[in-house]
Amino acid sequence: MQLSNDAVMPLALIANELLTNAVKYGLNGRAVGIIRVRLTRQDESFLFYVEDDGPGFDLQLVQQRSSGLRLVQGLARQLRGKFEVTSTSIP
Repeated sequence: MQLSNDAVMPLALIANELLTNAVKYGLNGRAVGIIRVRLTRQDESFLFYVEDDGPGFDLQLVQQRSSGLRLVQGLARQLRGKFEVTSTSIP
């Protein structure tokens, strides 16, 4: 899998923000938790996931207060992608 520099830099910033949030809010002070990161290819697109076993959040409520998540949304648009938040249980 090879990505251009134009894609790598925004993706690195997205990864940094989402991983920082996963540690800060997903682990929520716990010493042990799960954070998973994946980058997969689907046809001509890439899917990037950051998952944690934290309490989750409502994107619409949080994005009003979080400049970091607004940054992630803007960077995703720059990559002609989209940013989604889902809440599920991970084993």
